[in-house]
Amino acid sequence: MKVLVAKLKILLLGLICLAVALLGILGASFLSSRHCFVIGAKSCTEQHILGEISALLLEKNSDIKVVRRFNLAGTAICFNALKTGSIDTYFEYTGTALLDILKEPLIQKPLYPHVKAVFEKKHGITWLAPLGFANQYALIARADAPFKKISDLKNYPKLRIAFDPEFSTRLEVDLLKNSYPLHWQSKLMDPILLYLSLAKDEVDVISGASTDGRLGDQRFRILKDDRHCLPKYEVAPIIKIASLERFPEVEKVFSLMTNAITVKEMARLNYQVEIERRSVQEVAAKFIAEVL
Repeated sequence: MKVLVAKLKILLLGLICLAVALLGILGASFLSSRHCFVIGAKSCTEQHILGEISALLLEKNSDIKVVRRFNLAGTAICFNALKTGSIDTYFEYTGTALLDILKEPLIQKPLYPHVKAVFEKKHGITWLAPLGFANQYALIARADAPFKKISDLKNYPKLRIAFDPEFSTRLEVDLLKNSYPLHWQSKLMDPILLYLSLAKDEVDVISGASTDGRLGDQRFRILKDDRHCLPKYEVAPIIKIASLERFPEVEKVFSLMTNAITVKEMARLNYQVEIERRSVQEVAAKFIAEVL
């Protein structure tokens, strides 16, 4: 009987210690969520650079403790993390917000004020001022190709065209086909191989984006969208309104990035990381020192 009582006392003591430990962990988590500002980023170079620039600016110009949560895969994961409060902000594109998050069709008016209003009303999330550049899907060719515009492709029916799988399923492909009634026979290719295959003359035209780092290589050129069918997607930090109320200084600090980055500048930053193999931290810090 005494042995049983002793064992029960030990078990009770263990449960008490466990409860205290759990309370400590929960308390630390609670304090962390109240006093840390969490910046998220999708899993791509451009997002990492923008996330690091914003983190460094906050650390330099405020007393806010910044937590970086990069590599959050794609749009759905980042946006859900923002809605649930796992992160406080990340950078989004107006077209992605309209098509992939709001599931709305393209509209014939500026996207930024529309998505900002809908996000605030439906999700309690606001859009801060745009960074200045607009990313845009594009068709890329070698610089020495005889065609300069997308409409020129009609004169070359045997072109070898390659798209990455994600782009091939997007609305932009339908817009291309409707605006340029060509013989669009394309094959799918891993994004990593697209520029390599283009450089090796294994394909003639590939899908890409206007801020791709590899466009810093003079061997490649964007084909002009002479019928203006591909929409431009402005980039801006989106943030929970509740987070802005907790950290009101964030908006002022982030305003330092307003209209500070051009398409060429963003492509140059991407090039430095992807091709020159510089670290994201180095590239972001140098950009702040030179531009902001």
